This record gives sequence, structure tokens and C-alpha cells, in this order.
Amino acid sequence: MIDLGLGAKAELMVPARDDWSWQKGDGLPVPDDATPDPLLVPWLGNHRKPIWLGELDGLGLADLRPALEKLLAALGAQILVPLVARDDLVGLLVIHERPSGRAFRRGEQRLIGIVAERLAPALQFVRVASEVAARAEVAREVELAAAVQTGFVPRPEPIFTRAIQVLGTWQPTSRCGGDWWGCYALPDNRALVVIGDVTGSGVAAAMVTAAAKGACDVAVRVMGDRFDLAALLGNLDGAVRRVGAGRFHLTCFAAIVDPAAGEVRFANAGHVVPYVCRAVADAKGTTINLNALVARGNPLGAGSAPVTRAAARAIAPGDVIVWYTDGLVECRGADGNQFGDRRLQRALRRLDPARLDPPSVHAFLAAELAAHLGGLPPGDDMTLVVARIEAPVPTPASASPTA
Repeated sequence: MIDLGLGAKAELMVPARDDWSWQKGDGLPVPDDATPDPLLVPWLGNHRKPIWLGELDGLGLADLRPALEKLLAALGAQILVPLVARDDLVGLLVIHERPSGRAFRRGEQRLIGIVAERLAPALQFVRVASEVAARAEVAREVELAAAVQTGFVPRPEPIFTRAIQVLGTWQPTSRCGGDWWGCYALPDNRALVVIGDVTGSGVAAAMVTAAAKGACDVAVRVMGDRFDLAALLGNLDGAVRRVGAGRFHLTCFAAIVDPAAGEVRFANAGHVVPYVCRAVADAKGTTINLNALVARGNPLGAGSAPVTRAAARAIAPGDVIVWYTDGLVECRGADGNQFGDRRLQRALRRLDPARLDPPSVHAFLAAELAAHLGGLPPGDDMTLVVARIEAPVPTPASASPTA
């Protein structure tokens, strides 16, 4: 309209939302020397009227005049029109001198003011519409990531292998998170349980989690009866490094349960320590004895060498193993205190020896945690996995993941 109605070239500038940069109406960036001084921006927002190059004396600019003169010169502007909507400077209309050099008449000046009045709310609408579209796109991406993650985390129902019965739950603080776990049947009636926690939460952590879970699936299929814990953690370390680009790391605990050998072999990459719970009878009755599966190792993907050694602990049919992520022991209740490792140990010692099946143990621990939270949401992703060791049964070897 300015070009056709007045015969003068006009350009549009809009400010960025996150910094002091500006861009043109076509999206190209404006050079830094042609953008308003940050101290000048509030004055432009308050002035609201067209600024004419030859009429700066009566504007009361004081110390801001050099900045405005510099801006007009850098833009080659004859007229600079602040575009203000709801007290927010949403753009600048830059009008250059006409090729003929003829001054603008009074009616032409009114046209410039009318254009500015219509253009400011239009720019505000475009900005809001763009933000809504961006948020909708993010929401769609989060929904997709959540759907994918829900698909690769086992469902909250018992899983049966010839080595263990296992039940686990996963509770992210947002639509998707950084916790994951898996249970796999291995040859020779063994079972692999892996639990991990990627730093952070949200879509980025979920993507790293997906890469780690995929690497674990591949390792189980490829290694077969030659399955090795150190090799598994090495594969996970490589996956986290590639996808996380050094910005994320993964704590992980991997355990191979072997009832026939009467042991559980395990490796820990910076994860919290699981517990073996065993019912022990004596003259005073039956109590729960706890043993921690302690092994040292560095988190994966963090730059240090991954774990290369595995430890072992004796197990027997009926023993219960409890895995969890740090979100469980670090969650704060209404009193401001963390649930804590000692509270978890006390809860495990209060387990009913006659009800050491995974659903009962899981339900008891979930109730303890809910009582501690007192209705508050957890502050981090939480995963709780409970497995009971089954009596060894001789069967042909097989190697297919159960979850």
C-alpha cells in the first residue's frame, strides 16, 4: 500500500522473542548495526507515532537522540513508524525517501498513520498464531514420543519366565521421561533384567532412552548364549554417546538371574543399589533379610570408560529382588523430607513373608510411597521393579525377549 499509494519503498522489521535481534518481514535477519539500541526500544513503544527524519528536535529524545539518528541512517529511513499492539512493540515500519524527493502531503501522512494502526494488530495476530502453531507441534511431538516410550516399557502386569516372575511400573513426571526397564529370557533358563535412568526428562531424554532400549534389544538377540554384561553396557554406552552427543548420561543396572546356578550376576553403571529380600525362619518367627547388590561403575555416555566387571551374589528360589530409580528414594513428601534409602530398607524388612509374590510386594511399596508423598506429585521419573526367583526347571535353551 505504501509503495502503490505513495510511491515510496517500505520495509517491515519485527523483533525476536528471545533476544534483542530483529528480522525483516520476509524472515531474513537484520544486521546488528541496523537494529534499535535496547535502550531505545521502550521509547519507541511509548512514542507510537511516525518519526520523521527532519523533525527530531521536538521529540524530547535527550540522550537517546544519537541512537535514533544512528538507526535512521543505518536503515536509510525517511520515516520510522513504531508498530505497537497492547503496549508491546511488535515491529517497525521503515519508509524510505521517494525517488522524486517530493515531500509527503498531509493526506499521505494520514495514510501512513492508518496503515500503521492496521498493521500493528495484524502483526500481533500473526505472532500469536505462530506461537499457538509451534505449541501445537510440540504437543504432537510429545504425544508421539510418549506413545513410543509407552510401547517399549513393559506393561504394569506380571511377566513370567522360567527364571523369575517380575512386575514393574514406570511413572514419568511429564508425558515422557528418562526412566526405562526391560526383562528378557536368556538361554539356559536365565533371565536378564535391565533398569536405566537418563538424566533429565521430556522428549530429549525419551529419545536417548529409546536408543538405549534399542541397543539392549539388539544385544540380547545378537549375543544369544554368549551374553555378556560388560559387552551389553559397552553397547549402551555407545548408543547414549551417539544420540545424546555428550549432553546426557545414563545410569544403568543389569542383572542376569540364574536359578540353576543359584546366583545373580550383575553390573552397575552409576545406578542406585537394588536389594535381595529373603524370608528367614528361626525360633522367633520368620523375618526378612536384606542384601544389597553392590557393584561400582561410571554412568554411561558421560565420557568415562564404562563398567567392565561383573559381580555375583547367591540367590535361592523364593528370593525377591527389588530394583528402582533414584526418583523413588529422592522424592519429597509433604514434610519436605526425601523418602530415602533407609525408609526403603525399613519398608522391605516389614514385608509379609507369606506374601512375597511381585504383585503383593509392589503394591506394599507403592502404598508406602503414596503415604510419604501425601498426594504430592513426584519430582522425578520413578520406576519400581520387583522379581521373585523361581525354582530351576530344565528346559531347552531359548533366547527371545519377553518385553
